[in-house]
Amino acid sequence: NSYFACQRNFEDDERACPNEPLLFLICDDCGTIGEVDGTAIESLIGDVTSKAQFAVERSQLEIRGMCLSCQQSETPGASHE
Repeated sequence: NSYFACQRNFEDDERACPNEPLLFLICDDCGTIGEVDGTAIESLIGDVTSKAQFAVERSQLEIRGMCLSCQQSETPGASHE
């Protein structure tokens, strides 16, 4: 399974999202998916793949865990909308 962020990246649209590396934060409890800027680890990924002599075309990092709302909730998996 994979997630697709900022679909406007691929359209000519003045509202387009910046083309920056993203990390997906996925809550295993409620299924909420968040996106955060992954620029801070982009150079680390480049170093690792360079050492492995691997040519990166694109990357996507998913981090699974539990969102703050679920951590604080008395009812696991409850919707927080």
